[in-house]
Formats: sequence, C-alpha cells, structure tokens
Amino acid sequence: MPNSIKLFFYLAIGFIIFSGIFVLVVEGENSADNFTENKIEILPPQVGEELVYEVSYGFISIGTIRLQVMEPIEKNKIKLNRVKCFIDSYNLPFVNVHFVMYSELDDELWSNFFSFSNTGDKKNRWYVEYDFQYKKNNVEVEHGNLYTKKIHFKLSDTISTKYQDGLSLFYYARMNLNSIQNQSLPTYMNEKKLNTYINFTDQNSQTEIEAVKYPIATKYFNGNIEYKGVYGLTGKYEGWFSRDNAAVPIRAKMKVILGSVNIELISWKRKNWAPPKI
Repeated sequence: MPNSIKLFFYLAIGFIIFSGIFVLVVEGENSADNFTENKIEILPPQVGEELVYEVSYGFISIGTIRLQVMEPIEKNKIKLNRVKCFIDSYNLPFVNVHFVMYSELDDELWSNFFSFSNTGDKKNRWYVEYDFQYKKNNVEVEHGNLYTKKIHFKLSDTISTKYQDGLSLFYYARMNLNSIQNQSLPTYMNEKKLNTYINFTDQNSQTEIEAVKYPIATKYFNGNIEYKGVYGLTGKYEGWFSRDNAAVPIRAKMKVILGSVNIELISWKRKNWAPPKI
C-alpha cells in the first residue's frame, strides 16, 4: 500500500510536469446544456494570483499543488511573465515529496526558461534547468545539485520552434480556452521534444467542489498527451475551467493505468475573483 500511494502522488506530479493541463472531474458532474455565448476575453496572468489544489487518491489526501504568478521581469528587452509551482506532500509516513517548478514566459505564454528542483532532501537537492535561446535555435540544459553546487552535466539541444515546458502549459491552456480549435503544442520535457494536443471546444458545463457551496460555471475541453505511459498516464484527458475571464481550473480527475488521481481547488487568492455561478 505505501508504494502504491507514493506512486500515485508521483503520477500527480507527472500530470503537472508532463501535461500542464488539469483533467477535471467527469464522474458526478451535472452537465449543463451546450450553448454558444459571447466569448469572454481571457485576462493574462494576474500578478499575485495564488491557486492551491489538494491531491488525493481514493479517500487519502496526499498533498498540495500551489501555483503563483510573480512580478514580471525583462530579459534582452523582452518582458517575461514569471510563474512558480510548489508540490508538497502532507506529513505522511510513506510520502515525502517537495518539488518546486519555475517558468519565465513570453506574452504568448511560451517558455523562455524553466527550472525544476527537489527541495525535500537537503543533501540531494537536484535541479534541472532549460534555457530556451530561440534566436540561436537551441536550448541549454543543465542538471546539478543545489546543496553541493555541483553541475552534473550540461548539453545544448537544437530546436526550431518555441516550446512549452509543462508548467507553462497550465497558463497557455487558460489563456487560449476560447480559441475553439485543435492545437498541437511542442513540449520540451526530460530532454525530449514531444507534443501536447488540445481540443478547445465551445461546450459549457458546471462543476461542484467542497470549497464552493454552489455549482460553478465551467467550460469544457479535451485532448491527448503524446507522452503516453509516462508515470502511468493513459494519454487522453478532459477539462473544465471557470467560464469567465480568469479561466481558473476548478477540479481534476486524471485517468491513469491503475485508477485515477483527484486534484481539486481548495483555496485561491486573486483580486476581484470568485468562482462564477451558473
């Protein structure tokens, strides 16, 4: 049992890293009639926003995923949005997971820089960095240890297009929720060039979560992740984001080979925002 629970928490981590898109709950949803309404203009990432999700497998709450939007910076005369993700297990005897992800994104929410680090083990605080240098058609990759300051290896990989990094996909999907088209997004992860497929639809629905006492107006999309089999992912996903100009992911159920992992919004900090009512 302990190994199984640890596996499924890693599946949740893989979900954020490898798809960046929340697979929102299908079972138990009250589906609203499909209809087309005037499109709402989705706002860009709001500085100071913080979204917290609880990860669970069955009846066991395993940990949280916390996403933050930070102050933008400027590099090479380009304004870059900065976002951060903290993945932390609860104080359980069989799970000890503490990861941090950080991304710098251009105005179209493509990755310019990505880092992923393990902060749970002081002496084994490994990290991975991807520095996308699009003008040079390459990405600089670095693996190392934050504690020892030792660089394990560096490499330069040739690229010919812009890439998503995993965390960036979370924000790209939100920003493009109203596009009503199929998209294939180049995604760079584990030094592999992959694709994430998203089918943005115009289908509306409603979602219920414990943190909100009323049905939330949501919008549906689906797709497929090319990296099938990684962390037990089955490939296909469906999603419901809030049907407003914030496009906040509300609740997730990720299908995996041996079952499913649930990810649900439990708290939020966003100026002038509350989950929209039906």
